Amino acid sequence: MNDDLAESAQQALDVTLAASSTIREAIARTLPIASTQLLSLQVPAIILDPDDYHWDKSKASMPLKTRIAEAKLVDSMVPVSKLSIGQCGKSVARSYMAALDRLVPVTAAGSNMHATNSTQALDLQFQAARDRYRGAMRYLESADERAQAQSKISTYIAKQQAWAQAVQQYSEDQARQRVIIEEHETRADKQQERYLEWLKENTSKSKANVQARYMDWVVHGFKHEAEFNFAIVDSSSALKRVEMSKEALRNWTVVDGDGVSEYSGVVLDPSGWADLLQQKMEQSKMGASPPWMHISAKVSKSSFESVEVGQEMVSTFASLGLLDGSKEAMSFILSLEVQVSMDCMLVEISRPWLHAELFADPELDAVDGLPLSPGPEKLHQYVQENKTIPAQYAKFPSYNTAFVVACNIELEFSGDTSALESLLDSSDIELSPSLSYGPFVIPRSSKRSKVSTESTTTGLRVSLQRPQIVGWVQELLPELPNPKDAANKLSKST
Repeated sequence: MNDDLAESAQQALDVTLAASSTIREAIARTLPIASTQLLSLQVPAIILDPDDYHWDKSKASMPLKTRIAEAKLVDSMVPVSKLSIGQCGKSVARSYMAALDRLVPVTAAGSNMHATNSTQALDLQFQAARDRYRGAMRYLESADERAQAQSKISTYIAKQQAWAQAVQQYSEDQARQRVIIEEHETRADKQQERYLEWLKENTSKSKANVQARYMDWVVHGFKHEAEFNFAIVDSSSALKRVEMSKEALRNWTVVDGDGVSEYSGVVLDPSGWADLLQQKMEQSKMGASPPWMHISAKVSKSSFESVEVGQEMVSTFASLGLLDGSKEAMSFILSLEVQVSMDCMLVEISRPWLHAELFADPELDAVDGLPLSPGPEKLHQYVQENKTIPAQYAKFPSYNTAFVVACNIELEFSGDTSALESLLDSSDIELSPSLSYGPFVIPRSSKRSKVSTESTTTGLRVSLQRPQIVGWVQELLPELPNPKDAANKLSKST
């Protein structure tokens, strides 16, 4: 790397880190982030087209195309770090399945609680099991708020029966058609041919009915929640609850139209989040209103601190187009003060197949030698010290539970902005089609239809009209294997 490029890379990194750190702090002050959670800024941000996630709410259910689009959007693992540089490509669903395979009953995990063989530890274990049983019974017997004088388990049974009836009707239709074909066709090969033709032409409605009944059972019949709690009441086997979660994941798997690609279904809240984005874009008016939060931050020259650029970091930034721009332009941007304003919405990610309770289950532990997480406190320490978490914890130490999407983004640069304006207007084909400032992606002239610039008395205002995912909220797993003071930890949790 020549000296000019190395210096430009250093300056680009300084700009990105300083701006991202300030913006991350501003978002964190607005969002309620629990001690077991972490906010990671997405660099560069993910530009969204709301049309990709829009669907007609008057329809009975979300179309397959939209379900797959939402599943793909949130299935990438986010590193345990202040910044998520690019996307790692690791699937949340596959990583979760691998993590489940590391869970075993405490009696088989070499757990210290059992190794002590102390009366106190065993008493605490029995107390925890008793409290879990009572809690599960309370859940199953609690009222279904959507149905008068009916418990959750009663609703579960009713939805289960409706699904079973749909399956039975589907099977009876098939059996009836086989009889009809056999009455009119004597050759076995012709019978099979006609039967397959009939299936192709006539079963789509029946299959859709079965799927609709199943989704109704899942969404309104407390299917996974009731089965998880019933497993506690019905069986002492912790592994049964693990297998139930795997089954739930299989049931929530959706297959793309190509018949090969599979994705794990999710539920995003607000359910009409894409419509809310579109409305906000059309209003073009900033301000807080449910579910929007207005966030502003000022990035000053004093925010910039030079950090040593490693070759791996330079390569990563270069591959993402974050180092484009001349040395002079980067120098000018470093000298500018920037006022950032944006409207943000938190979109929560629910995965009905992901049973987070399993990682805090007192009857389960990680296999010795195959750890999952050092715990939230240690993970936060790695983040604050800007350290990479040890490779042994890289399998599934966390999972994303929400994303932060920004709309009506305004970047007001103060100072001599002539170099920045030149960079935005450049048609140099050697440059990438966009620039980045902090997490934000600023398209160049070829895509200027969604970007507007305006000269101000102090510099330049850049308005980004397309919404961008700028951050992720992650849930950090508890320490697994259980810490040495597992008995004390169990006592506090009961």
